[in-house]
Amino acid sequence: MGHNRDYFSSFSGRVKKKIHRQIYPALKKGGKLVLEAYNKNQIEFKTGGPMTRDLLYSKQELLEDFAAFENFEINELIRDVHEGAFHNGKAAVVQIIGEK
Repeated sequence: MGHNRDYFSSFSGRVKKKIHRQIYPALKKGGKLVLEAYNKNQIEFKTGGPMTRDLLYSKQELLEDFAAFENFEINELIRDVHEGAFHNGKAAVVQIIGEK
């Protein structure tokens, strides 16, 4: 299945920041946020995700977007992905766990 460019472009910049900031109030006390996304270095790997930096994530962006969370952990790493024909090999990701 190919990537739909309109889908990705609808989740860029201000839109993703707005959605991210709605997650904390939507959770009950003790609710958890678990997120893994491609970080901006993913462009170098070409093993999946959008190939536009604005649609990828940085650790700093996510720290700002999810600042309200407690017990917050964020990690950037390179990991192997094996998720279909176009998502195989090394990938640059950022992983988050947070609690309300």
